[in-house]
Amino acid sequence: MIADHAGRYWRMAKRSVIRVLALIAVSALLAAACTSDPGETSGSAPDSSSEDPGESADSPDGDDDSGGDAGLVGLGDFAGPTEIDDTALSVDDDIRIGTLDNGLTYYVRSNDSPGSSVSLRLAIRAGGVHETPVGTGTAHFLEHMMFNGTEQFPGNTLDDTLRSIGAEIGPDFNAFTSDTETVYQLDVEDRNDNVEIAFDVLSQWASAATLAPDQVAAEAPVVREELRLREESGDGLVNQAFDLAYFADTPFEGTNIIGTPETVNAITSSDLRAFYDDWYRPDNMAVVAVGDRSLDDLEALIVDRFGDIEDRGATPQAPDISLDQLRQEPWVDVVVEPSFADSFISVDIPIPTWDTTTVGGAELQLTDIISGIMINNRLVEAVNSGRLDLRRAGGGWFQRNRGLSYLGFNLDADDFTAGTEVFLAELRASVQNPFTQAELDRATQVIASSVEQRAAGFNTVQDGRFADEMIQHFLGGTDLREIDDVVDDTRDFIDDLDIDEVNEHYGWLITSSAPIVIVAGPDAERTGSVEDIAAAIGRAELSVADGFVDDIAEIDDLLADPDPVEEIGRRNLISNDGVELTFENGARVLFTESNISQGEVFVVSESPGGRAVLSGDDGALASVAVSAVTASGAGEWDAVQVRRFLSDLDVSVSPYVADFSEGVSASSSTEDLATLFELIHLQLTQPRVDDVPFRQQVESARDRVDRAQVDSSTAANIALQNGRTGGGALAAAPTIDALDAFTPDRALDIWEDRFDSLDDHVFVIVGDADQDTIVELSRQWIGTLPAPANQDNPEQPSLPGLVDERLDVGSGASSGSYRLLVVGESDETIRNQVLAELASTILNDRIFTVIREELGATYGGGAGVEFSDPGEEVELFISIDGDPGRVDEIAGTVIGELESVRSGQISETDFDEAVSILQSEFNFVTNGFYIESLFDEARESEERILTRQAQVDALADIDLDDLINFFGTLVSDTDRVDVRNVPGG
Repeated sequence: MIADHAGRYWRMAKRSVIRVLALIAVSALLAAACTSDPGETSGSAPDSSSEDPGESADSPDGDDDSGGDAGLVGLGDFAGPTEIDDTALSVDDDIRIGTLDNGLTYYVRSNDSPGSSVSLRLAIRAGGVHETPVGTGTAHFLEHMMFNGTEQFPGNTLDDTLRSIGAEIGPDFNAFTSDTETVYQLDVEDRNDNVEIAFDVLSQWASAATLAPDQVAAEAPVVREELRLREESGDGLVNQAFDLAYFADTPFEGTNIIGTPETVNAITSSDLRAFYDDWYRPDNMAVVAVGDRSLDDLEALIVDRFGDIEDRGATPQAPDISLDQLRQEPWVDVVVEPSFADSFISVDIPIPTWDTTTVGGAELQLTDIISGIMINNRLVEAVNSGRLDLRRAGGGWFQRNRGLSYLGFNLDADDFTAGTEVFLAELRASVQNPFTQAELDRATQVIASSVEQRAAGFNTVQDGRFADEMIQHFLGGTDLREIDDVVDDTRDFIDDLDIDEVNEHYGWLITSSAPIVIVAGPDAERTGSVEDIAAAIGRAELSVADGFVDDIAEIDDLLADPDPVEEIGRRNLISNDGVELTFENGARVLFTESNISQGEVFVVSESPGGRAVLSGDDGALASVAVSAVTASGAGEWDAVQVRRFLSDLDVSVSPYVADFSEGVSASSSTEDLATLFELIHLQLTQPRVDDVPFRQQVESARDRVDRAQVDSSTAANIALQNGRTGGGALAAAPTIDALDAFTPDRALDIWEDRFDSLDDHVFVIVGDADQDTIVELSRQWIGTLPAPANQDNPEQPSLPGLVDERLDVGSGASSGSYRLLVVGESDETIRNQVLAELASTILNDRIFTVIREELGATYGGGAGVEFSDPGEEVELFISIDGDPGRVDEIAGTVIGELESVRSGQISETDFDEAVSILQSEFNFVTNGFYIESLFDEARESEERILTRQAQVDALADIDLDDLINFFGTLVSDTDRVDVRNVPGG
């Protein structure tokens, strides 16, 4: 697995809405995602002056066509930090940190959430930047090889061992490699000797990898397929342009985690051994253990398994990843890639990366994040209010890796050249028109609210999250203070923030380095040229900002409180300690209290109907309509006003229209629960569609439709769904013609068609709230919803028969795609649900071992077995992307494996390993599990109400013959959808 490198990392980071930015802030503060290496950053700002930045700081073609001196550099005379408090952050007393005689660092913590389990991590301070030469992919290839045998667990016995202790393996499950580190992770149930075996495996990874030449040769095709997936797709080709820009003139220049086809095929066992011996040494590692055991027990296991490990190779000098100076000339690039369906403008301002092991460094990073929240708020509000002529603009603070930090922005416009100029002029205006105290207050309220929410749920943080935080502490200095200290210190810090000082800091960040501007899309006419974009940068430098006026009316209260109504029915729940209320309007509320996630409450509702009851293009357009209404605010309040009102609250409401139902999916903190109910009521009763949000959602939908024309995986998924449903109202995507004809009024009509007739509307509520509070809120906000005008009875699609789809979508270099859907008949009982999960586990094992490891035709793939609603059909879904020249071979092998399991060719060992994996899964209970259980009870299906005990009892009663018989029912010959996409075929 590759960390910080896959898919659309950079776009996701910069498209984040305020809620995500808040989580980033909390992560930085509380240990989830700090990314600076201890000892490798000085804690002082890089030099922002440079007489000779070098050619690589110009546009990628080497021509100095920037059109201006240095983007925003020189816009003002702002002072950066001079003295930084280098006091080390304290560590929670519940965490024991130690160092073995051989130099290995360890962290242990006792934790009883979820209980009877242990999470283990092994981290190595070595990644792509540590290769010699960089760019070969050696570190990442080595990570793959760790699953191909060690001295104690040779060959495939390691896979069997991991499955036997309940650790399901596969792509992205157990390890990742980034530019600066490699991490291995195991989460196991503490029964039998699982924990001891897991420690054995971790110790073997640290010291005893075999790296056999024949295994290296066998793994090379798998790595090659991951490279095809990551690098040669449309997304991957655009990613490469970003890495080129981000890494130029930095210590990461030339780094390529996965390598190239040539380097992957050329890597030898000796190359891997040299990297392993040099960097996988005790003083460069940390082991983390968190779980339901004493600190002494966990520490003793680490000492026993890791105390005798010795250095095997040289002790090379770790690369210094700190920056001496920031970029002083704009970097401009235009990436035209026909296989890339999205289109956007990216603007990134390089900023310092602070040493967050210290008080001063952590506070500076938090100030950067607050600056990012403020400029994001201003940009989003400017676009949504129509003041800024862009389709979309937003972003904030993010890090590409542990050494490279940015204020980054992602935007869209009708004209990319004009849009670049408009945006950079707005960015200049944000310096010329400093932020107000009200803007700072909104940003810091987000931080405070998020930190306090984290504190509210701290006692239910599970093993894996604690383990990940400790690994990040070792790798990057992430905060491990006691949670009360975090809350107090954060409150003190933001209370002391001075708006003038924050504006000075923001001005310094924005003007101390030149922007990286990258325009990407499939159409050269729309993207423009490097010269066009460079000229736009030059024109923006001449802009003079108008004065900033904040004339947005604030919301005091979303909605006048309706008079509550009494329920007409009430009963205690059968399977959970909770209650069901029935109201005269037909709505039902089922609630059970859960402290799995302290301080949080989740609401999911469902009403029969969905896209299936719509006509014409409305079914395919339904999700666009719902998104447009949701993005437009509600009632008399527009999106900007609602966004401001919710900015310091932990409230999220997402209405949806599915194939056969509609409803809402929502969550909030316990403290903000009343606002959550109020917002649900307001959105359901007073929808609106505004022009700017409507256009944003239509353009987003258009991008998804375009993606299906160039992206292999997307095209295959759409073909599979249409093959299953027959299209029509259940078509997987709207047409471009339908989007062109779509209007705000029609969007509102579709919404009202679905949400004005919420018959048999079931609300399931799970979380950290008392029953009396839920009852009172339900009486006020759910019982007063309008009664439905009609009853919907959506028709299920008929069985598909035999459907074969052959596609040719994507470039010849990108992955091919295979999709298979098999529909059988079976009743949805708890026993059959468990059999379905066992079947999924067996099939995923076959995909991993046969398609990936033996054929080497894919990096990964997956299988799932689920029951359709209303539970009379069972569906088997298989998805594999891989070598485009071997799609038919992949398909033939998959079909052969299905015939194999149907005919009973499943070993007792395979069955026992699948059972062990489910036993581990059944040890974990989530709020999502409770939600599913309450919906079962709402459907009055007492015999199949989901409980963990019912699953455990069913699993204990199932043997191998039962599973074989289930496969006989599952693997149908009469109802299949077979989709094969061969790009360039």
